[in-house]
Amino acid sequence: MILRNTTYYFKRRVPKALSEFYTSSKFIVKSLNTSDKQQAELQNTTLSLELDKLVFLYTNSYLDSKAVSRSLTEAKLSPIKSQSNHTKTSLLEFIQLFMKDSMLKSKWSEKTHRDMNRILEQFVLIIGNKSLEDTDRDDLWKYRDALFSLPMNYTQKKEYKHLSIDKILKMKIPEEHKSSVVTVDKKLIKVASMFRFAHENRYIKENPSTNLSVNGKAHMKSYKAYSKDDVSRLMTLPLYSNDVEGIRSKRPEWYWLPLIALYSGMRQTEIAQLYKSDVRLESEVWVFDLNTNTPDKRLKNKSSHRLVPIHKKLIELGLLDYVSSLQDEERLWMNLSNSIDGYATNFTKHYYTKFNRTHITQDKLKVFHSFRKTFVTNLEQLTLLGEINHTAVKAIVGHSFSNDITINTYTQGFDIRILKEVVDKFKWD
Repeated sequence: MILRNTTYYFKRRVPKALSEFYTSSKFIVKSLNTSDKQQAELQNTTLSLELDKLVFLYTNSYLDSKAVSRSLTEAKLSPIKSQSNHTKTSLLEFIQLFMKDSMLKSKWSEKTHRDMNRILEQFVLIIGNKSLEDTDRDDLWKYRDALFSLPMNYTQKKEYKHLSIDKILKMKIPEEHKSSVVTVDKKLIKVASMFRFAHENRYIKENPSTNLSVNGKAHMKSYKAYSKDDVSRLMTLPLYSNDVEGIRSKRPEWYWLPLIALYSGMRQTEIAQLYKSDVRLESEVWVFDLNTNTPDKRLKNKSSHRLVPIHKKLIELGLLDYVSSLQDEERLWMNLSNSIDGYATNFTKHYYTKFNRTHITQDKLKVFHSFRKTFVTNLEQLTLLGEINHTAVKAIVGHSFSNDITINTYTQGFDIRILKEVVDKFKWD
C-alpha cells in the first residue's frame, strides 16, 4: 500500500500466475479512494486476499482465463485483456469444468456423477449448445416444458430410443409415459446448481435459474404412505398367505424386503445390501446394523449409519430363523446382484414395480419408499399422543438432527432397548 498526496493506493507486484493478464506493468495499482489509513488497510487486505484466491483457483484449474479476466475487471484491478474480446464459453465446455470442480470438492459418488452428467447433456440437447453467457430464462423454460412432454426413460424404451428429442416432442405422448412433477423438479434443481456455480464464480452476471424449481422442496414429501387397505391387500396375497414356504426358499427377497421395510422404515438399498453379520445382538436386542464396512455397501448420508431394532413381528415371522439357516452365504439376499446403483436396482426394476402396480395400488406416488412413509407416519402420530419420543423416531429411521440443538448424533444417547420399545409400537392395522 502506498500514499500519493492524501490518497492511499493498493500496490502489489503482479503474481506470476496472473502475468498473462498484464503486459509491461510489473505492479497492480488501484486507488483506494480514502485518506483514512485504517480504512485503507482494510481495503488493501481485502484486495490482497481476493488476488490470492484468484491465483489459487486459476493455478488449480477451478477457473479458466475468461473467468479470471472478468474477476479482475469487476474488481477494477486493470487486466490488460479486455473482457469484451473474450471468446464465449459453450455450455458443453462449461459442463466439463463444472463436473470437474464438483468431483474435486464434493466427492460425488459414481452414481451422482453419472446422473448429473446425463441430465446436463440432456439440457444441452434440448436447448442447443449455445454459450453459457447467452443462456437465459427462456431457455430454462423451454427445458422445463420439454421435460414435462418427454416420456420417462425414453432412451431405454424401444418406441423412443432411436428417435431424436425433436421428433419425440412432436409426438403425442400418452400421459402415463410422461415424467412426474417430482422427476422434473429434481432435474431442474440439478441444472440450477450448475448455473448457481457459474454465477458464484463470475462466469455470468445474473443467474437465469433462480427459483426455477416448479415444486420447491415438495419432492421430499411427494411419495405417499401406503394406506391400511394397501397393506391389507399385500398381506392377503398368496405370497404372504398360501405359498409362504415356497417363496421364502426360492425368492426370500420377494417375501422379506417389503416386510422389513414396513416394520423398520429402512430404505430399500439399506435392506438389499444386508449381510448376515449385519443382523446381530446389541445389549440383548436383535438389530440391523447399517454400516459401510464392505466396499459394496452405500448409505445415503452420515445419518444413515445406525442400529435399527428388529420388530417383534419380523422375529415372529421367522426372520432370525432364516438368517441362521444361511450357511455359506455372506449376504441375506444372494439373488440380488450389485450394480452401479446398488443391490436394490434389479429388485425394483424387474420385480417390485410391476408387483406393486398389479397387486397393491395404481397410485404412482405409492412406491417401495411408501413402506418407509407408512412406518414414519404411524410412529409420528404416536408422538402427537405423547406415547413415544419424536427424536427416538428420527434415530431409528436415520433422519438428520441438524435442527435439534440438544442432539448431534443418531443412536448415541438412546438406549437400544428403548428404541426397541418404540419400534415394537408400530402397527399397520
